[in-house]
Amino acid sequence: MRLIKFCVDRRSGGTDKVSRSGDSMQGDLDMGGYRIAGLNTSLPPRHTDAVCWSRAVELTREVGQTANEQVTDVKIMCDLKVSKTGDLMTGNLRLSADGGNDRLFGCTDLIHGNTFTFVFGDTLNRLHFSLTHSVTLESSHGLLVKCRGEDICLMGNPSEIIIYKVIRMNSHSITNLPIPTLPHEAANKLYVDSNSRKILQGYVPPLRSMGGRNNIKLGFIATASSQLNNNYCYYTGRRATGGEWVSNNETRNFWIQVECPDLVRI
Repeated sequence: MRLIKFCVDRRSGGTDKVSRSGDSMQGDLDMGGYRIAGLNTSLPPRHTDAVCWSRAVELTREVGQTANEQVTDVKIMCDLKVSKTGDLMTGNLRLSADGGNDRLFGCTDLIHGNTFTFVFGDTLNRLHFSLTHSVTLESSHGLLVKCRGEDICLMGNPSEIIIYKVIRMNSHSITNLPIPTLPHEAANKLYVDSNSRKILQGYVPPLRSMGGRNNIKLGFIATASSQLNNNYCYYTGRRATGGEWVSNNETRNFWIQVECPDLVRI
């Protein structure tokens, strides 16, 4: 019995226990959800001392309010605050730019497998993102881009992209065009190359020289059975002078052939 009492006395008087007569904590005191009661109702002497609830209410109470009224006001103020863990806003949320500091609104620590979504009115209109995927803008009635009050383009209403301004391609291509079916549709190169077309003059222009001036019959490839001389030659793609083509004394079975550089409808 004497040995047991000695052990109890040593443990209760050890340095790892808090003395009832007053002591100094060397670590955190976890209350485990229990209250600290019986605090002095007077003002604490040091700014780090705990203060009782009634004194805290009195310190913030407006003139003429009772303690119960102030407690009610504090609860109302708490209800009007936004919780960091998630809450529902019932008014506007505005960010002040005072102080000259930049403002960041959004998420910067998204982990793989999670998503970040900014909703516009309902879940059908949202800005959605998940790692390793493209940012997706989803809308139930399309997206209208405006600049200074003017429409620029309308996407997805109902299934078209409508452009209201000139598009500058900056020397880049427009690819994957289908075969045109309407007069106002753009044609691809395959369609143009495989269809005959008129030249700039409408049809084959008159192939003649203009008096003594240089021959203007450029762009055509000509061949003939013969020619009288260089002053009466067929057109071969070079600038020639003189009159029209004359055969070299041929009176039968002579010919001249003119080949257009592109397919021409005659």
